[in-house]
Amino acid sequence: MFRLANWFNQLRKTGYHHLLFWLFYTAFWVLTSFDDQSSVQLRLQNVGVTLFFHALVTYFNLYFLIPALLQKKLYLSYSIALLLSISLVCYPILYILYLLNRDVASTALVWNSRFFFVNAMGVSYTVIITSASKLFFDWFKKENEARELSILNRETELKYLKNQINPHFLFNSLNNLYSLSLKKSDQTPEVILKLSEILRYLLYESAYDKVPLAKEINYLKNYIEIERLRFGHRANITLDLNGSFEKARIEPMLLIPFVENAFKHGLGNSTEAGFINVAAQLTDDWFFFSVRNNVLDPKVVLNVSEGGIGNQNVEKRLELLYPGRYELNQTKSDEQYEVQLKLKLE
Repeated sequence: MFRLANWFNQLRKTGYHHLLFWLFYTAFWVLTSFDDQSSVQLRLQNVGVTLFFHALVTYFNLYFLIPALLQKKLYLSYSIALLLSISLVCYPILYILYLLNRDVASTALVWNSRFFFVNAMGVSYTVIITSASKLFFDWFKKENEARELSILNRETELKYLKNQINPHFLFNSLNNLYSLSLKKSDQTPEVILKLSEILRYLLYESAYDKVPLAKEINYLKNYIEIERLRFGHRANITLDLNGSFEKARIEPMLLIPFVENAFKHGLGNSTEAGFINVAAQLTDDWFFFSVRNNVLDPKVVLNVSEGGIGNQNVEKRLELLYPGRYELNQTKSDEQYEVQLKLKLE
């Protein structure tokens, strides 16, 4: 039905839907009013007169009564006005048909209540069909526009959320590289190489709606390796991977905020050693991802500025991208903080 409605919606832009409707409707009336005693010309004349007055009431209803009364919820006024409109055209129809068929009709038929009722029913059928069509396709048009607007807003919001992540990550990575350069570390070239791979992913892969899960995991590996080089011996960092990630697909940049926050709050703001455990597992279409990090001791927290994207960004993206297909749990104790994500991939 929606495909038919969409086709009709395209047709109505050209205005040909009116012509198409009346052609089919005229053919229907001509075929159903067949009479062996009347000629084809007379039959066409009778149908033409009838449908002319039907069209008058139809367009008066569609372009005046419905917008002015029905759509403003003036139901009683609309019903009265429509009944009066139908009644007013019945007598002209009967009189002109009498003039065209004077050889077989009498003047009494013009004022006959039975013929009046039959004509009123005929006009009503036309009004009901055209009104129902207009209301349905107007509703369909609004639903389609609302759906397109929703998609546009969703895409705009997703782009905004992704654009929040990219500069944030780049800033952190450059900070890491700067720290190593100050130490004149021999590992600086390796960090630059991994950072170039990360930037390539950000520039080319993150532009797609979905990327292979293996690329997203590799992106996390590079980031973790950069951080491992930065923190050295005081960082106990583990990455556990289980499953084959090549065929599954996921939205890019979806997992990195969890890892970034773990480094920031588990190691980045502390002078003591800490740990970060990252685990990823793919079982059938279910992807399990978790990040655990130590909780900072307030006595050894450095004086750093607040900020960052946070998990709220990811939660909003998950709600937009995987509504009803994800579980996100966050637990915190005196010793550790953990984020667990369960995601249904398609």
